[in-house]
Amino acid sequence: LGQLAHVLPEDAWLTALSATVPAGGAGAPSATSSVAQGVSIVGATHSHASVARVLSRLAAVPTLDDVRLTGSARVVLEQPTRKSSKPVKKTVFTFTIGANLRAGGSA
Repeated sequence: LGQLAHVLPEDAWLTALSATVPAGGAGAPSATSSVAQGVSIVGATHSHASVARVLSRLAAVPTLDDVRLTGSARVVLEQPTRKSSKPVKKTVFTFTIGANLRAGGSA
């Protein structure tokens, strides 16, 4: 988590993070080392360029391998305001990124 926090751009935020490891966990026998240890990272930012920046920065994390964008969407949110009865529209770009944990990497 520290590595992710270090590389995440200021204008991006995570909404979900999940990881799958083989049965037996990180200390499982070497026979399970060929099983992919997957990571799914879900978040949002303010532009497509920021999504690309998140992707490239995550690709530089030493414990992640095969970092790839698996989904992205433009979402228009309506936020109520106190000063006006008309809600303010705000556009964000959501993303889902998949990756594998590198074998032998430290988390």
